[in-house]
Amino acid sequence: MRHAQRGAVLAGIALAIAATLTPIPASAASTAYYIDSRPGSSCSDSGPATQTQPWCSFTPANAHGPFSAGDSILLARGASWNQQLSVSGTGTANAWITLGAYGTGANPKILRSQGDNDLSVKLTNPDYWAVEHLEVGNAAAGILVYYSTKGHQGLRLTDITTHDNKGIWAVHSTGYPNFPGAPVDPWAAANNIVLSAGILVTVDPALALTASSDYAAKGITATAISGTHNINTLAFSATNEGPDHKQSGTFPLQDITVSQLAISDDDGHAGAAYQAAGLGCSDAFRFVGVTRAVVRDSSFFRGAACHTNSGTAQVFIGMVNDLTFVNNSFVGTPATGSNDQTAIDFEYFEKNVKLRNNYFAGNAGPGVEMLGIHPPDPAFPNSPLDVVTTEIDGNTFAHNNWAKTNATGSDASIHQGGTSSAPSGPVSDNLYTEPNKNFLGGDRIGDLVLTNNTAVTSPGNFAAAQFSGTQGANQWSYRYLSGGGWTDLPTFTASPFGGTWQRTAGQYVGPSGMAPLSGGDVARVWTAPYSGTVSIRGRLLKSDTGNGVSGGNGVTGSIVKITGGSATQVWPTSGGPQVIAGTDGVGVTTNRDSIAVAAGDKLYFIVGANGADNSYDTASWTPSIAYTSSTTPYAWNFTTPTDFEAWNQNAWNQLSAAEVTGGALTLTSAGTDPYILSQDDLALASSNRYLHLRMKNQTSDPAGAIYFTTASSPAFSGDKVVTFTSAVNATGYTDYTVDMGTNPNWTGTIKQLRLDPTGSPGVVSIDAISVGSV
Repeated sequence: MRHAQRGAVLAGIALAIAATLTPIPASAASTAYYIDSRPGSSCSDSGPATQTQPWCSFTPANAHGPFSAGDSILLARGASWNQQLSVSGTGTANAWITLGAYGTGANPKILRSQGDNDLSVKLTNPDYWAVEHLEVGNAAAGILVYYSTKGHQGLRLTDITTHDNKGIWAVHSTGYPNFPGAPVDPWAAANNIVLSAGILVTVDPALALTASSDYAAKGITATAISGTHNINTLAFSATNEGPDHKQSGTFPLQDITVSQLAISDDDGHAGAAYQAAGLGCSDAFRFVGVTRAVVRDSSFFRGAACHTNSGTAQVFIGMVNDLTFVNNSFVGTPATGSNDQTAIDFEYFEKNVKLRNNYFAGNAGPGVEMLGIHPPDPAFPNSPLDVVTTEIDGNTFAHNNWAKTNATGSDASIHQGGTSSAPSGPVSDNLYTEPNKNFLGGDRIGDLVLTNNTAVTSPGNFAAAQFSGTQGANQWSYRYLSGGGWTDLPTFTASPFGGTWQRTAGQYVGPSGMAPLSGGDVARVWTAPYSGTVSIRGRLLKSDTGNGVSGGNGVTGSIVKITGGSATQVWPTSGGPQVIAGTDGVGVTTNRDSIAVAAGDKLYFIVGANGADNSYDTASWTPSIAYTSSTTPYAWNFTTPTDFEAWNQNAWNQLSAAEVTGGALTLTSAGTDPYILSQDDLALASSNRYLHLRMKNQTSDPAGAIYFTTASSPAFSGDKVVTFTSAVNATGYTDYTVDMGTNPNWTGTIKQLRLDPTGSPGVVSIDAISVGSV
């Protein structure tokens, strides 16, 4: 990405979040200030700000001056405001200041008027602040945390919904458009808002950090943050890149933990007025000027969703050190005609960045892009930032770079572009299915060390991406141990973060989180749909650790295969279950290869309390399972939204719409000859003669057909087709089996398939397609 401006559930989830946080005691002299704008609240801005007579607006709070240790500013649930709240103050490690909510109902809302200089909350130079249970939107920045002095500690952001925060990009706005030579927006520059965000943590560019021990703020957590239709949902953007930082290698923002972040459809500048002003949607999450940070258990979906001349990425990182992304999913970076269109952009000066056990699928550009296009500054030859070191381990890649429009034209899932810096580090134990693509490519990709990266024919079953509120959906179910036997967890509680299956609030399985009770293990269970050999990738770690949170005696983990009535532990390979210590936020890999399964076999991923103490027992584990060989070489299940699983979106016929959502590929026919094409390199042995199709035909025409090409006859023609008949005007799915071997030309090596689902206009939904020998 050539960035234009570098310098300038819920009950279960709520209790799980609470379990991961150190209690914040209040001092004896602390004061609670209540604010309630609702009719009938008896509010008065000249009143005492008590619960019986709260303030109405933010005006008294804005005029209050710095708040004191232990104070609380509490907004009424169910209330809303269109006013900026500006607060400051210094708490202590034993007496945090809280900006939060009280009462019952929906979280309080601070929704502005979409002005280019609107803020919902501005928090200046905070020490030991907890900001929680809010909804912010329609602003240039929902929550702006601004540090103008150094040495601050303690910031907790919890349960915050952000949406429609936009208007600033590259320090420009519609009032100060992003044209060559045009002035920047002075208000944005004064607040160091490079890009709009739902939550923006930034640092005054004039702040001098000269010693290696200097920092603006450390000890920051962001938990259960959701965002949509923003520019960034969450940004840590300390964009002071002056000589002090380059020479000393200082990082303004330190010790950051982000978890349960849910980003979707961040497309804030898609509108015509923003595009005309040269404003883009370059990214949805960013780390700039950061060291020692972890992002885990989070979902990045269709971020950076509008055209941006400089390029797009769901995650942008630059001037960073010691970052870890673990157990996250990065799905569906859209094709917007921009450069890059990647999931993660390593833009400049990255050191010790670890990508562990994440899922990259259906991104228009590469899953990972490492750029060497910003030359080191010759004035500072010893700068520790002028390096790119990374570890890409245990991830699952599926159907990335399908649009083939990143800046250099590389056709790879992991792309390295530019020669000004050399990447180094291992790329190991990854699973990938990238038809018609390379797994790795680019100018200096050969500088990385490759070990045990395995190509698979079908996407891996990544537990978090396929998590569902239906037991058994996508081959996954969720269980607990009781009385020596396993039982399905009985209750599903929905939330913006995927929800949880639970027995009690303290015993549950979520998309990545797992919490057992003493004597009550929990498991996510994968059922093999057909026979073959699978590889497993995963990392099990404690998730209630970091930034002062610790406790408990850890958890245990194991993988057990159930075949009929026989149980075999497949990980660890010897001894009993693996113990994960109570403070182990790094965890251990749970990788296994060459595991034979028969149809119906089950793999139990089990987490247990380590003895009688089940406090602080939340673990993160989102395994991925993929067939490396099977009786069904190809299976397309369309379980990941936006991932067409290499059915060629650039070569379809007579379709007015096509989308992958709700676990199905839904096609809208606009004519009498609609069809879709598979990838063009199936290399499928003709002994796999049975095509299984689960389809709902809502049109009036029952006629369907499967065309094919072979290595010896690579063009579609009327002599290489098998027809079938489907139920019309269907309200549910029907399973069809088409015996392709009835056509004598189904021989040798099959190269490509073409599915003609109907011969009339209307909607057809395809739940799954597979080809195999049975």
